[in-house]
Amino acid sequence: MKKYFIYLTVICGLLVIILIGLFYNGIIWFVDPVSLGYQVKGIDVARYQGEIDWKAISSQGIQFAFIKATEGSSYSDPMFATNIVSSRGNNIFAGAYHFFSSESPGKTQAQNFINIVSEYPIDLPPVLDFEITKLEGDTEYVTKEAIIFLNELEKYFGTKPIVYTTYKSYENYLANNLNGYPLWIRDLFKEPEINGHDWIFWQYCNRGRLEGIDEKQIYVDLNVFNGSENEFKEYLKGLNTPKQAGIR
Repeated sequence: MKKYFIYLTVICGLLVIILIGLFYNGIIWFVDPVSLGYQVKGIDVARYQGEIDWKAISSQGIQFAFIKATEGSSYSDPMFATNIVSSRGNNIFAGAYHFFSSESPGKTQAQNFINIVSEYPIDLPPVLDFEITKLEGDTEYVTKEAIIFLNELEKYFGTKPIVYTTYKSYENYLANNLNGYPLWIRDLFKEPEINGHDWIFWQYCNRGRLEGIDEKQIYVDLNVFNGSENEFKEYLKGLNTPKQAGIR
């Protein structure tokens, strides 16, 4: 009996290691949104994905992409221009996102984003990528600057920006401060659940594999839209503001 339990423990341990390895290498995911009824698939990218073959990406049913434009008050992603033009040129609805820093004012970060993104048509609302942990700064100050950033973008683009965040960042900073801003949430293990707030986009995998991603960096974040194909089309139509003339 003792040997049986030893063998069973070893086998279970090996299975766990194999599963972790498959997940780490993007072979399996903890959740499959398609099986849950989510039809509209997308990705988010930055310079880390290298040279992207957007034609190949489009051929795999990817309909939207969020592309990193800026970070903090001065950094701009060197691949933004290429990615925004090439993705839209291959019939992918594209948006731009800003990685928020706790070390500079929201207004100067917003200006950095506007300076870079305003040169290009975008199809989706601008995005605040907010992944600040509680250890990175004073909660009240960071929240205030994030709201200033959102207000500046809303004034310029004429639409409410989307907020991308994690559960921890949401709970520590944003739960009582979103004021109607659409939410894009990360949950790698299950369908998102957020008390008191709906979500519009869901990042369900951070190690996805798609043809067209540079072989030096094979992984890409995978997302879905919270709605059907028709609802996605209606959503896009509702975003056709003067600053988003790129809507097709």
